[in-house]
Amino acid sequence: HRGFKVITMEEFLVRSAMKGELKNHETKQVQFPPKNQTDWGASGRKHDIQPLFQYLRAVGYAPEWDPWKCALAIPSNTEPESVVELETTLKSIMDGSYGKPKPTLDEFNGNPTPVNASTAERMRE
Repeated sequence: HRGFKVITMEEFLVRSAMKGELKNHETKQVQFPPKNQTDWGASGRKHDIQPLFQYLRAVGYAPEWDPWKCALAIPSNTEPESVVELETTLKSIMDGSYGKPKPTLDEFNGNPTPVNASTAERMRE
């Protein structure tokens, strides 16, 4: 998906952390990765990555997310029509015009939607 770029942890640390762009939430001061390390395992070395996780918790942002009130959907491409399609699909699922009743948890418990199902069916789940 050309609108959704995935980078490695090492690239993120080099691009952002090592340039002083990340701040500790409590101290508001720039904080660099432990020992200024950016390679945390790509070489196959065995070492403790807990310091990296602690660092990321200190400088990262993890908003509260209530899955009963909010869902994540990534459009199929970067065109505005793709966002409209997702919004229209969600509306039809929630207002019943999709042709199936509003989804419930019990409907999917032990009965997951296949990954190759339609967008609407995946969004219902």
